[in-house]
Amino acid sequence: NAHFEGTGGAVTVAGAIASVSSMSFDASGYSLNGGTIHLTGLAIVTANYDTTISSSIDGSAAGMVKDGEGRLTVSGASSFGSGEAIQTITVSEGTLRLNQSGLGWSGSGWGNNAPIVVDSEATLELAGRFNSGHARPITVDGGTLAITTAGSSTDGDNYFNDLTLRNGAVVTGRPFRVGGNVDGMITVGGTEASNIDAGVILVGLTGSTGVAFNVDAATSGSGPDLTISGVIRDYTASQTLDVFKEGPGTLVLSGDNAYTSATTVKAGTLLVNNTSGSGTGSGPVAVRSDATLGGTGAIAGAVTIEEGGTLGTRTGIDSLTFGSTLTLEDGTVWDWAFINNVDGNYDQADGPNLVLPNEGIVTLNIWGLDDHSVGWYDEFTLFTGDVENFDAGLFQLENHSDWTRGWKVSLGNSLVLTAVPEPGAWLLLLSALVSGMLVRRRRR
Repeated sequence: NAHFEGTGGAVTVAGAIASVSSMSFDASGYSLNGGTIHLTGLAIVTANYDTTISSSIDGSAAGMVKDGEGRLTVSGASSFGSGEAIQTITVSEGTLRLNQSGLGWSGSGWGNNAPIVVDSEATLELAGRFNSGHARPITVDGGTLAITTAGSSTDGDNYFNDLTLRNGAVVTGRPFRVGGNVDGMITVGGTEASNIDAGVILVGLTGSTGVAFNVDAATSGSGPDLTISGVIRDYTASQTLDVFKEGPGTLVLSGDNAYTSATTVKAGTLLVNNTSGSGTGSGPVAVRSDATLGGTGAIAGAVTIEEGGTLGTRTGIDSLTFGSTLTLEDGTVWDWAFINNVDGNYDQADGPNLVLPNEGIVTLNIWGLDDHSVGWYDEFTLFTGDVENFDAGLFQLENHSDWTRGWKVSLGNSLVLTAVPEPGAWLLLLSALVSGMLVRRRRR
């Protein structure tokens, strides 16, 4: 065991320190230089103050735990994690800052491919190139992944292709890469929403075709489970990846994204909530069966809602602006909602044109209107733009709202939903008129 206390300062390691299972720094300003530190067992490094280790670190330890509320900066060469045992690096408290130059393009990265776990309120800071083999598993469980690498002029040169975010995890700082020579997977779980504030760069090389955001319902449907506010863009014009939304949870894209590849919503919900540009880049968007597309932003590419797919979320206002064709296939579900009893506070879509199926059914679910005063023939705009293949008979209207009379869909300058009297009301009115006429005739 190695324990550093008293007055901090520079310490030169002469030769090697063998079989170190724990190190603790209980004074500020310590900096270890030169030589080699051999880690063994489950090595615990406690840094209660800011500490720097520039010495080489190696060994076949079963793992390493960064403890203590201070920041531990590691900048020396390392072959730690090269043994046969399964090694895990855990940041349980404070910050572990990796600052080695060239941290792993070809297997020489700090800790090699040892998985890294960042616990709640702890931080992994990457100040150097990282992630040997492009596929090291990283789990941020309530903590923060901060990317401060100088890298190139466009990003921090860090690859994350096996990244798990749980319980309110945050990824912040410079953009990071996904793809390269493998497909990317970002998995979200736990019981709190996570956030990616950093940019995401899609790198399509031999062996990679896409990045999947597998989002579980961490918030149990009460809100978004993963929000990406950083910009998603291509690595180059010819090297990009398709984007897939998987899992039952909700992914929010709120940035002005610049990727050119396709977006496919395979499961759960994608909310496009950008305030400028396009939330899904310039490529096409497809919504598969049992998946949902909603939001308040803009989508530049053509959008297709496939059989069993849903447009609209019914839990909030969806006011998407489509820059190209919106196509609803036979079997599409359209969830339309009027929220919070405020005039105009209902779902509206806008675009150059809406293409309806030549035949079949589009199920239009009508939600909301709680305690809202609706009159006969009140109109609500569903879609503003040209509509192809319109036929009122295509729409199967399912009323879940507080308006218990009737509805119809019609096409004028826009696609409109109109509140109408239920058939029974017409019969009662007609009966009253006939009765009135008979009474008048009898009086004569």
